[in-house]
Amino acid sequence: MPGPRYWQQRASYDLRGTLDTGAKSLRGELTLKYTNNSVDTLRFVWFQVEQNAFRANSLNSYVFPPESRFGARNFEGGTTFDRLNQVTATGKTALKSRVEGTVMKVDLTSPLPPGASATFDIAWHFNIPEHGADRMGRDGALFELAQWYPRVAVYDDLRGWNTEPYLGQGEFYLEYGDYTMEITVPAGYIVAGTGMLANPSEVLTPTQVSRLAQAAKSEKTVNVITDAELKSGAARPKKTGTLTWRFKAQNVRDAVWAASPDYLWDASSWNGKLAFAYYRPSAIETWKDAADMSRMSIQEYSERWFPYPYPQISAVEGPISGMEYPMVAMEAKSDDKYDLYNVVTHEIGHMWYPMIVGSNERMHMWQDEGFNTFINYFSEARRFPEKGSYAERARRDRVPVIPIPGGFQPRAAVGYSLVSALEAARLAGAAPSLAGEVEAAATLADTLAAEWGPDGPEDGDAKTIARALHGTIPVIGGAELAAAAAYRWKSEINENAALPAFASVLPEAGHNEIVGWPAARDLGRFGVVLLEDPRANPRNRLRTELTGELVESGAEVVLHASARGASPLERLVSLVLLGDLVSIYLAVLRGEDPVDIGPLDSLKAALARR
Repeated sequence: MPGPRYWQQRASYDLRGTLDTGAKSLRGELTLKYTNNSVDTLRFVWFQVEQNAFRANSLNSYVFPPESRFGARNFEGGTTFDRLNQVTATGKTALKSRVEGTVMKVDLTSPLPPGASATFDIAWHFNIPEHGADRMGRDGALFELAQWYPRVAVYDDLRGWNTEPYLGQGEFYLEYGDYTMEITVPAGYIVAGTGMLANPSEVLTPTQVSRLAQAAKSEKTVNVITDAELKSGAARPKKTGTLTWRFKAQNVRDAVWAASPDYLWDASSWNGKLAFAYYRPSAIETWKDAADMSRMSIQEYSERWFPYPYPQISAVEGPISGMEYPMVAMEAKSDDKYDLYNVVTHEIGHMWYPMIVGSNERMHMWQDEGFNTFINYFSEARRFPEKGSYAERARRDRVPVIPIPGGFQPRAAVGYSLVSALEAARLAGAAPSLAGEVEAAATLADTLAAEWGPDGPEDGDAKTIARALHGTIPVIGGAELAAAAAYRWKSEINENAALPAFASVLPEAGHNEIVGWPAARDLGRFGVVLLEDPRANPRNRLRTELTGELVESGAEVVLHASARGASPLERLVSLVLLGDLVSIYLAVLRGEDPVDIGPLDSLKAALARR
């Protein structure tokens, strides 16, 4: 819990974006006021420039196959800066910067002491990817814009600057502030966005303004823009040129928007909070209820957990399968009302965590996904009790925690499947040291291996595997534990037997978040590993950054890796563990049994040499 001396930086933005629908590009400008509330004097700042994930040879291109959910479909994008200035009393000064993939270091004109503010004036442009790692993108005339402006990285009292790269899968960690957002689009477009629309009379017809006022007092859905108006051309106040939509938001950590000339717009409200739904006519069968789904979601979470603090929530239909941003929940069409509600209420649940409780999703995705899945079951059961109570839904969805033989159970999936916030709190609380957890995990792995006996576990022995995956050791993941038990069983009990199929689950490494792996299509660069040593003093926790190559030489694969920016212990643990995991992964790719290396053994040995 934050104490009386807790501090948090403040970042407030005035954003201006112009959409070129023909070129499928965006030009933007911003003014950022960054306030240093820390106890440190800052000489530089870091920015996130996530559109660089869609450049050729980015880390994203090495980690995810192009056609995968988080791949870039071979799109060539990236941010180009037109100006990067700091505003001072004497004018504007161009700043020196260094771009490192999806992050950028910017040197300040002078040191920024505690309590002082710096103002930045930035302009940029980029081509909009059709598939932006399922976080943003476009579909025909529809555009969903997120990660669209340079966002200052978080500077906190745990790790200093948080500069983890954006790979597409990992989400976000951002500073809070006040936003204004001006979006200029062709006159025929309807825009949804973070915050409240500040100029409705300029972008809506008088009838639509009246309908919005009616919706603000009604729990019943009001059609703000109708299908008949779209077809007749009466949906827009003018038909040529452009219109600028202006939004304002307070105490949020991001601002996003979506635009389409085909959006129907429905609205209702609960306790003065507006609930919107924007969708194309092709989605009307299920989306005609989306505004009410949004209203029920904020009502359920407000009554059960914490009152919704923002003035509106918008469910936006488009190509994104499901993604949350402040006051905006992006979802795909869906032909099934139950499925649509599950996604809508899930993304709206994220308004509580991590939009209100601002966690670091990129490092600890299990926190917001675990808590949110837990609260979703209450909402789903309230909307559709015929599909099961909270307890029935939670019990039914625990099954996916057991890995499919030969499959890979990543930490993100485990975060979704644990569902219980109470369980998550128990697992995270009062953790022993990392070395103690490794010892406890190794003991449990030994116990499981002994119980399996000389014949070993059967692939279908769900009960035994489930026991392994249900481990109560906070840092050691269940998939790692099951695999480690299998290695021990083979090496200590029946060395001539083949490993069970589920042992091919790629082990995870607790606080060592493995975020880069060689794609199955080739070897080559494998990406980055981040390590956080939970025993370290919070002010001294450092990132371990590993880069390298896998080089095939005859029958051997040689791993060249290097680490920087961390203590010798962290480098030692990371490199040993990485070597083991890469070896196991390559063996699985080639259809071979993983080598007899237990990642827990390696980690124990490394810690023992401390």
